[in-house]
Amino acid sequence: MSNRTRYRPFAGYERAYASLYGRTELKSQYRRDLLPEPADYYPQHLGKMHTRGEWADACCPLHEDKNPSLSVSLTHGGFICRGCGAQGDLLAFHMRLKNMDFVTAAKNLGAWEG
Repeated sequence: MSNRTRYRPFAGYERAYASLYGRTELKSQYRRDLLPEPADYYPQHLGKMHTRGEWADACCPLHEDKNPSLSVSLTHGGFICRGCGAQGDLLAFHMRLKNMDFVTAAKNLGAWEG
């Protein structure tokens, strides 16, 4: 058996954490299940889309694009652009589109509790 002691944060850890992040709990307040439905979100932000099953193609708003190079999943929310190489999920798309950080984008989409 090991004689190691269990790690315990130093006494002022909670105060230091609260001063950095404005809260004392360590759990994330991001709730992926509260993100909007991709089938509702993407048409609002992309305009004209060419739907093919659960995927749709559109011109990418993240760069100059005259031909549809952006593919988005209308079921799980993933996206990939064959023009600029951007890829990710619905939250990552919103972050890039609106030039927001993670927390601000999650709050903007209603997926942040607190």
